[in-house]
Amino acid sequence: MAEEFQRNHQGKEPGTISMKNLLQKYGKYFWVLPLLFSIKELYQVLFTTKGDILDFLMMTGMTYWFWGMSVGKFSHK
Repeated sequence: MAEEFQRNHQGKEPGTISMKNLLQKYGKYFWVLPLLFSIKELYQVLFTTKGDILDFLMMTGMTYWFWGMSVGKFSHK
């Protein structure tokens, strides 16, 4: 039983997805998520009273950072 547990948690089982593999495969598209939150926050700032300009700026900065990481503009090391 301990052997099976260890094998499952080392990512050596076929069909298991590790976080590292997931980020390597889809990490270049991660910038889309903060972009969607930026658009939502901008809408709230412009058209409702619930928006916060600081949240919008932070999400815009995160979008730029993750986009730059995906195209190689910034290095992570």
